Amino acid sequence: PVRCYVDALENLIIHACHSFKIPAFKSSLAGETGVWVSDREKIAAIGIHVQRYVTSHGFALNCNTELK
Repeated sequence: PVRCYVDALENLIIHACHSFKIPAFKSSLAGETGVWVSDREKIAAIGIHVQRYVTSHGFALNCNTELK
């Protein structure tokens, strides 16, 4: 169930990236969480903590503030 939750968060971030024309994807390597834009460049990291049926989550989305 926790893996499904992480997958859902990854899919949400991928969808958001695609809306900005950023070709984001999940890693094909087992155990690699987060969202990637190339084999070596991670655009988003995800953290999950589960304790006593309570879930805390967070993610960091790397972006450029260049407004041109």
